[in-house]
Amino acid sequence: MKSLVDRFSIGRLTAWLADAVGWSPVGKVLELHGAEGPYADLFNGTIGTVLSLEDGVVVLQPYGSCPAVKAGIPRLRLTPRHGGWTPHSLMLSSIAVVVEAPSSDGRVGPVTIAIARIVRPAGPG
Repeated sequence: MKSLVDRFSIGRLTAWLADAVGWSPVGKVLELHGAEGPYADLFNGTIGTVLSLEDGVVVLQPYGSCPAVKAGIPRLRLTPRHGGWTPHSLMLSSIAVVVEAPSSDGRVGPVTIAIARIVRPAGPG
């Protein structure tokens, strides 16, 4: 059972709003920053496209110039780090995520914690 904090958090309210207007992070460009942990350099500054949502987890395909891709990591799995936040919370806010690099044999590879945000197109100059 979810706590009241989880049910009525800013993240959940944003997710509800995103659902109401039909917004999804799929297809959006996402950036990871503020990474912490032993693999921070591998993931900090990663930019990529959100391929899908799988049970509340964002599947991200990093762009070819990112250190993760250069290290042979073609996909990342991003899970919201705190209760009350969902991938749909990205509509209005950056969120803390656990970043996992699954290996080809299904095991979890390098893991870190980072902040994920949707990259917004630059306005007229």
